[in-house]
Amino acid sequence: MLIELERRLRSIDFILGSLRDVVIDDALMAMIFQHLCVRMSGNLEVCITEILNEYTRGKANPQVRRAVEKMMGTFQNPRCQRIINVLSNFNSDWGEEFDRFAIAEEVKDKIDSIAANRNLIAHGRDTGISATRIIDFNLAHKRTLQFIHDMVLT
Repeated sequence: MLIELERRLRSIDFILGSLRDVVIDDALMAMIFQHLCVRMSGNLEVCITEILNEYTRGKANPQVRRAVEKMMGTFQNPRCQRIINVLSNFNSDWGEEFDRFAIAEEVKDKIDSIAANRNLIAHGRDTGISATRIIDFNLAHKRTLQFIHDMVLT
């Protein structure tokens, strides 16, 4: 797995692990969960971009790599359909495989919820993200990144 991807995933796992057995005010805990949700959405953006850029580095000439890097610079706030679309731009089978994975592994709704909550957080709206939900989000975002990594780079 790419070093940056591993680092980003470990960082969130570390924060979640640090919260166990700690007594924190509910309002502060809600803010931490919101922060983690935003970080997970950012991880999906950055890591999917890095995976596809890495794929391109091994396959394309410098002009194509620059074009892909520029295209990926607009990949933001990824919902499942956006992920399917960007993967399909590289290989239509990848989009279809990811769609099947997202449905079968029940990560689609969680990935879409991460994006929706990120937007609520950015606009100062309440999300009501619970500890259970943030753990579910974390697992879904990790499984998604692992699946895309393995599908594209191995």
